[in-house]
Amino acid sequence: TAVRFWKASNESGTLTGSATIAAPPPFTINGAPAFDGDVQRKRTRADIALGGTIDAVGVEASGRAGDSQFALHTRLTPFAAVVLEELTLDAHDLDLAAWYAALPSTRLDVKAEGRPANGGISGRFSAENAIPGPLDANRVPVRSIAARFAWRPGEATLDDVVATLGRGRVSGTAQIPLNGGA
Repeated sequence: TAVRFWKASNESGTLTGSATIAAPPPFTINGAPAFDGDVQRKRTRADIALGGTIDAVGVEASGRAGDSQFALHTRLTPFAAVVLEELTLDAHDLDLAAWYAALPSTRLDVKAEGRPANGGISGRFSAENAIPGPLDANRVPVRSIAARFAWRPGEATLDDVVATLGRGRVSGTAQIPLNGGA
């Protein structure tokens, strides 16, 4: 079965594309959707490629959101106990203040990867901030941070945290209760 071209729109933008699902098993999937619009008043464009089978679909996406650029790779297993098999994100020039005015200005390059683990997702991330500065100047004093992470419903943990702040360095671990826990 083939869906040659489709289009869906809402107030944020338009999703267009084409896709095919082959009728005989293993039900091969191929597709090329794209999103074009505005997300939180930021011009956004994402090109997406789908490939695999109905049991394991690879998703490759790249694009821009405002001044930020991103590339995403994920593998989804819709019939498995955990749908997300792997995730890799590479984002550049991310300004937190551009997305939420109460946050300080940043220019972050972020890399993250994760896989299912213990009922959640675990992996590694790193971020470099090209414009660190003092909080009273509406900046983040962190120049870089890297850590292993684990997220499970109710809690996030960070291990092997290493952050560079100005001329100093901080390292350690953190446990963060979620859902209003103390």
